[in-house]
Amino acid sequence: MELYQECIGQITSLLKSCDLKKLDIANVSWKDGGRNQILFQEDTAYELGGGDHPAVSLIAYRGSRGMQGDGVFLAGPNLDAIHADCAYARIAIVGLNEELCGSGSELYQNLRRVDYCRYQVNPDGFMMQISVRKLREQVRVSKDALDQGIGFAAIGKQFIDAYHRVPCVAHVQMIFVTDDSFDYAKLQKIAMETDGITKALDHLTGTMPTDCSSCGLQKICGEVQEMLNHLGEH
Repeated sequence: MELYQECIGQITSLLKSCDLKKLDIANVSWKDGGRNQILFQEDTAYELGGGDHPAVSLIAYRGSRGMQGDGVFLAGPNLDAIHADCAYARIAIVGLNEELCGSGSELYQNLRRVDYCRYQVNPDGFMMQISVRKLREQVRVSKDALDQGIGFAAIGKQFIDAYHRVPCVAHVQMIFVTDDSFDYAKLQKIAMETDGITKALDHLTGTMPTDCSSCGLQKICGEVQEMLNHLGEH
């Protein structure tokens, strides 16, 4: 899965400016709040990405070789150290067993299957408001959940467990960012690039009929096709 490698490199470069910590997920757990979880304003301590703060959601894929297993990482304060609305990003780097991913439309369907796993993650007291079009993921955190010790280690572990329900997923690295100094605008651009690559795969494999003469993905489709041709030569 070298298609996303350049984007992953950009993410890695961005994170070098942060104090990125690996969280211990060996013995963490958190209860599920259910698909229809609703948090009212009076029950909310703060919002990640609330108000005018950025709230970026990004997923990128790579081959599983070279990945060091599952992990949850945090740049910025954990949930118990946040006291007001703040900027937020959730990054998923998913290592795939390429032999199980298939190619063409099967590959695209597997990538979407992995992406849709986020809708199966509903931590109690952690209500996600997802905008697919804006690649935005805003979160309400409840007062009760904070009192009970909710943290990013347990949240990340739930995401990892959900992604592993897809057979082709080998490893997952979950990265949460709450650092005010982080370049969220740049991350948003990278998120648009990764999403564009996945959409281009859809176009190129023919699962989504489109008029190429009027499509805004012409440039990225050309780049993805070139990468696919290059990979096919090796």
